[in-house]
Amino acid sequence: MTFGSKKRFKLEEDGTIVARAGTQSNCGGIAAIRVRITPVTKAGIEFFSLEEECNGEGFGLMVPATAMPAVYKAAVFRGAQQAYDESDLSEGIEFVLIDALVHPVDANERKFMEAGSSAIIGWIKHRSDNQ
Repeated sequence: MTFGSKKRFKLEEDGTIVARAGTQSNCGGIAAIRVRITPVTKAGIEFFSLEEECNGEGFGLMVPATAMPAVYKAAVFRGAQQAYDESDLSEGIEFVLIDALVHPVDANERKFMEAGSSAIIGWIKHRSDNQ
């Protein structure tokens, strides 16, 4: 997967969101996540990780959320929380982390924060554009 020309936010046909941050140039870090964001009646943002078993394959590829290093998972949630807090969104949302690209060399916390933020910002923009 190359990052230079990829969109930072993409809504997939199945309703999941792919959010990316960084470029694959070995000098700044990269991150990609796939999430599902759903409105809920409870105010605020609730975070969940999809509970799928990891088959032990794919470090450096998309891995299930349960196989992500905790530091990267926490960074995704911090970035999403920050974007939610800075938005004018009044409804609650459920943010489910499905899987992520965890590159063995270029993964870093800052890029996972940016990807989490990008997912929320893109989702809010997509909803407002389609209402």
